[in-house]
Amino acid sequence: DPGHGTSCVNQAVGAIGVTDYPATSPPPGKLKEDVLAVSIALNLQAVLVSNGYKVTMTKTDSVSCPTLLTRAQIANDSHSNIFVSVHLNAPQLCPLGFFCGTSVLYNSAKTSSKTLAELMVNQIASNVGVNNRGTAVRDGLQVLKPTQSRMTAVIAEVARLSPPDEDVMHNPSSAGKAANGIFAGIDAFLNQ
Repeated sequence: DPGHGTSCVNQAVGAIGVTDYPATSPPPGKLKEDVLAVSIALNLQAVLVSNGYKVTMTKTDSVSCPTLLTRAQIANDSHSNIFVSVHLNAPQLCPLGFFCGTSVLYNSAKTSSKTLAELMVNQIASNVGVNNRGTAVRDGLQVLKPTQSRMTAVIAEVARLSPPDEDVMHNPSSAGKAANGIFAGIDAFLNQ
């Protein structure tokens, strides 16, 4: 589930980075969470499929905007075993790198979600090259609520869209690295 969408109504549109990258440093402009989340999710889909996993996407572009309940319903209707929502955190000052990095959120109603989050967070952080901020219980997040009784569910906050993470994510290879980290967490979880 690539989080957010550029045309969302009554939903958060997604974070926008702080650095306005010049045309001489492609991609130019400010990084957008919804665009990066789709890129990471499409890379993840390719890695999962090439390793024999069946994947159902909630969307495949940054313009589509299924509601939060629709996203969970898509996962429930496909009888998914795991639901992963891909996000990037909004900009924030990160003195000495504090408050930046990867975190994975989960609903405490399922112990399997905590296990997946713990297996995934280090894999993402080390693959992308950002701090590991650990896991956190977020029982109130809408996208995790409808999925809690049917499947293991997490939200992967890959990085923060402010320096130093933003500069890492600006590299076009970062989406593939993030996807490989998420895949490693999923694969470890399913093969434990």
